[in-house]
Amino acid sequence: MGRAWQDLKRESIQQAVIRLMCDEGLKSVTMDRVAQEVGIAKGTVYLHYRDKQELLDAVKDAALTPMVEEMDQILRGDAPPDRKLHQYSLRYLAYFEEKRDLFRILLYERNALRSMIKNHEDDDERRQVIAEEMAWRAARARPGRWRPPPWPVRPGFDDQPKPLSPGAIAGLYRALRKGREDAKDEPGAADFYYGEMEMRRHDRGTGGVNRWRGRAARIVLTAYWLVSGYGLRAWRSLAALAVVTALFAVAFHFIGFNRPPEPASYWTSLLYAFRSTISLTDSQVTLTAWGSFFQALLRITGPVLLGLTLLALRSRVKR
Repeated sequence: MGRAWQDLKRESIQQAVIRLMCDEGLKSVTMDRVAQEVGIAKGTVYLHYRDKQELLDAVKDAALTPMVEEMDQILRGDAPPDRKLHQYSLRYLAYFEEKRDLFRILLYERNALRSMIKNHEDDDERRQVIAEEMAWRAARARPGRWRPPPWPVRPGFDDQPKPLSPGAIAGLYRALRKGREDAKDEPGAADFYYGEMEMRRHDRGTGGVNRWRGRAARIVLTAYWLVSGYGLRAWRSLAALAVVTALFAVAFHFIGFNRPPEPASYWTSLLYAFRSTISLTDSQVTLTAWGSFFQALLRITGPVLLGLTLLALRSRVKR
């Protein structure tokens, strides 16, 4: 009776993990959430599983065991070899189709999350990076900057998979991002959005008309990355705003004023440029034609960069 009760408890825990993964994604699976889902104490979960990794392995094994048993029965049967192969293939595909969501999360997203890496020289903070991007960057970066991912060992194959193209990796990120958005996981979706934009920025595309269209898209994405990290890096937006304001202050100081603010100096020009970014003006200052043009540009770029900063801060707070 005691053994049966323990097996039932383990099955309940595994079913809770499956529900959480399918409803909210792998990141939602914590020992606390599992215990809450089952209605037991957190310590009880640890009595059966040492950590989250062991729990996920148990869920995967439990999901695969029925299929393995059925495959074994087919192979041990008396049917002709071609019939066995037909039955084997049909059952294999049918089983994975029945449990598509579970196996997608277990076999793909789990590998993606295991491939998280810490900040590199071109990242100012941590983000989730899938193995395909790691392989692509490791193949083109200088040694030591990016390490190739620990691909699973493939029986009968000594070579590692070749890196995918940036366009293909962007498609993977897009699919993962949509899954995170459906699960209301905004931080995870933001990481995958960053990865998608990065791969689109590096994608060389095809020739002909698409080549020029792709080049224009890369220029826009590069500017977006420089000034705000795709709307996810607040410090870049603030730095861009400071640089733009300082440059326009120089322009105001030399060719922008008919009657400059008092006292006439670069610092008063800098203050005027900053006030222009938030549409504040000084009635005692008169501008040249160039000065009016600079002021119009600042009234556009200032609010845009401030908006990107607030957007990035909002994303950061939600993490």
